[in-house]
Amino acid sequence: MDLTVRRARPGDRQRVLDICRKTWNGWDYVPLFFDRWVNEPGFWMGEYRGKVVGFGKATRLSGEEWWLEGLRVDPKYRSRGFGTRLSFRILRETLGARPAFLRLATADVNSESIRIIERMGFRPHFSTSYYVCESVSNEPGPTRGLSRPDARRAHEFLGRSEELAVSRGLMSWTWVFCNATRDHVRELCRMGAVYGYGRKRLQGLLIVRPHRYFPGDLYISHISGTRPALRAFRGLVLRTAAERGSESIRGAASSPAMKSAFAELGMELHPRIGRVLVYDFPI
Repeated sequence: MDLTVRRARPGDRQRVLDICRKTWNGWDYVPLFFDRWVNEPGFWMGEYRGKVVGFGKATRLSGEEWWLEGLRVDPKYRSRGFGTRLSFRILRETLGARPAFLRLATADVNSESIRIIERMGFRPHFSTSYYVCESVSNEPGPTRGLSRPDARRAHEFLGRSEELAVSRGLMSWTWVFCNATRDHVRELCRMGAVYGYGRKRLQGLLIVRPHRYFPGDLYISHISGTRPALRAFRGLVLRTAAERGSESIRGAASSPAMKSAFAELGMELHPRIGRVLVYDFPI
């Protein structure tokens, strides 16, 4: 069966929404990004007999770092090889941009996607656990001792953390994992997402920002430090969640230290997602 792959157009919106309504029990994050993605490179549609049957996105995270996401195929057209053909075409087009890093992630329960990912030549990079707290406490607690470190100090602290050692230098924002470079940390500082504990010498670091899909909720990209630091971070996170009216706090943790910090925040393993598998393409 011939599948035509082309760049996305604004007129594809309704068909994309139709496919998304059949994905993940009716909720999909792709519609949140359609207007932005359609104006970026890397948003591809797969057509069969003139009808869009699937799509996928390659997103440039930095000048040399790319991320594959949002691959969808209409359930009516699955098991015909369309997902595989679309995936290989997106891979080929993305490699043409000469990335230094090309990665993606999926849940360990998504066996069909894992088969395609591994056929494409991606290799397991590391795995992590997805945590969530959906009963946010309204008793924030103390926040004394917090500071706003500059990018250099924050990046140096991150580089010594157990979490980045286990995650091989990657930091998550929901289902996107990117290199925790100095430039990336600098941008997070500019956004106001980075907090430290201790003014003369950093004893802890917290990176918390709005969730990528649910902007009213919070996502923790990093939390580590001494026990006093973790207590202050807990107070800050819960206070921020209360002020924003957040319904959940989420994050991914790979190291025992960060998992323990999440537990102190009342976060638990996601009930439906066992492990998040991050893959890397050998370049």
